[in-house]
Amino acid sequence: MRPLVIVGASGLRGRAVLDLATDVIPCLARDPRFTHRRARVLRGELEHLPDGLFPEEEHVVLHFAVDPRAPRANVEGTRRLLAALDPSRTKGVIYASSASVYGSPPFEQVSETASVVPTTDLARSRAESERLLLDWARATGRSAILLRTRFLVASGEREVAGALRKLARVPFVPGSGKQRFSVLSAEAFGRSALALVEQIHDAHEPLRGPLNLGWTGTPALAPLLDALAPRMRIPLRLGPLLRLAGLELAACEQTLDVTRAVTCHGLSFLERSPGEATAEIAAILRGAA
Repeated sequence: MRPLVIVGASGLRGRAVLDLATDVIPCLARDPRFTHRRARVLRGELEHLPDGLFPEEEHVVLHFAVDPRAPRANVEGTRRLLAALDPSRTKGVIYASSASVYGSPPFEQVSETASVVPTTDLARSRAESERLLLDWARATGRSAILLRTRFLVASGEREVAGALRKLARVPFVPGSGKQRFSVLSAEAFGRSALALVEQIHDAHEPLRGPLNLGWTGTPALAPLLDALAPRMRIPLRLGPLLRLAGLELAACEQTLDVTRAVTCHGLSFLERSPGEATAEIAAILRGAA
């Protein structure tokens, strides 16, 4: 396993990488309760990086530290992190960004060449952090890969998993039910991050730019809810009702073009049919995966 450092290790993405790790990894974690058998945990924040976080040998930094409640602090944290890196030792940074930088849904098979038009403070902070990372990479001749995902699922995750479980219990489906979503398991995210660490270490030229991540097969909402709890569901299409129920986004197509991840970076384990993706998500949410 090639040398790496995880910044923001206690979140879903950091844990996913640690669960797959074969060596102990230096990690920055703000949560004082966080432990992991594969983590050498240093407590701290991006504003006050602890000594000894970055190894003397060449390494890749996984920047997963994002606070949804403090968008501007996220940008300042990225700036401080980059200022602390030694380009003679840090071969590159992999940043956990988001498809939210593309703007508000709906979007269908959006590729990395699409315009960045964030519409929320958090999305704008991600876009600004992306810009800082690319500027640093160009200035230092190092790599910067910006991972853009839409939805991550894991058995212990609350936001996406909780919303799907709640929807599965009601007798209606937002929109037509045919709208599709780009989804990825936390485990597949971790595999992707580790594969990209290897690629940065082995690359003869720097790897730079955004990279969409998700399963190639995009599940539709109605079949996914049926896989969780089969029942008759009435399509809920009226905008005012969707807004009242807080389900406007769930009624929108939200898919990413992940061709580059599979063909250019060789992440063939992302290949799924829509049916396979649906079954895998349902298994994860039932705690069977």
